[in-house]
Amino acid sequence: MFFHVRDFYKLRPEEPGPIVGEPVRFDWVSSDDREDPKAKIVTRMVSPILSKGEIYSFDPQKGWGFILRSGSRVFFHREDFAQPWLPIVGTPVSFWESPGIEKPRAIQVDFLR
Repeated sequence: MFFHVRDFYKLRPEEPGPIVGEPVRFDWVSSDDREDPKAKIVTRMVSPILSKGEIYSFDPQKGWGFILRSGSRVFFHREDFAQPWLPIVGTPVSFWESPGIEKPRAIQVDFLR
């Protein structure tokens, strides 16, 4: 279902925008001139967590990898970087973690400064 980012509501102001796969609640509207319904008032159900970890693995051809955080692995995709960079195993990073649908997912992955 389509929604515009301006219709997305965070639980706390410092949180990132929408995360692929995160659970949300929404109302929707339908109109005669539009085939597909449109979501409105999309609200995050669970706050993402600001976390720290280190790059565990990254496949540059596939564009995804894992971050090791407290003994568990968190999935990330190159589209989830806060800025363009090539992750190197062992690099300390900060990121927002969302529970996702099947597994935790990291977004806004950035070098830990």
